[in-house]
Amino acid sequence: AGRILTVLEEPQFAALHDQNSQAEVSIMGTIRLAGQEFAVTGRIDRMGMLGEDVFVLDYKTNLVPPAGQTAIPFAHRAQMALYREVLKPIFPGKTVHCLLLYTEGPYLYSLSDEDLEKALLDISGQSTTH
Repeated sequence: AGRILTVLEEPQFAALHDQNSQAEVSIMGTIRLAGQEFAVTGRIDRMGMLGEDVFVLDYKTNLVPPAGQTAIPFAHRAQMALYREVLKPIFPGKTVHCLLLYTEGPYLYSLSDEDLEKALLDISGQSTTH
């Protein structure tokens, strides 16, 4: 509870929890990877819009958060990459930003387009590394 209150009270996280965001947003869609279609469902912890930008935030409660951007687990990157792919056609012309908030700390990481594209390649089997 203390870690969550720290996150909610931290000024750098304020925009993630304001009136332009929603909690527990369910999504469902079909994406195409490596020539195949896949159904994707999920529940986004926090989602909102700021101008032309859409942000997707997932809370992670790992007892030991990643030591840096490059240490973010593949499963976390893959989850966010799939969410972004489902949302892109829903928000044409807008940029979908994917954020991970590790509550132990707290640490906020913004995943780059490169991180997300690499995760999609790994999911589709077109890459040999995670």
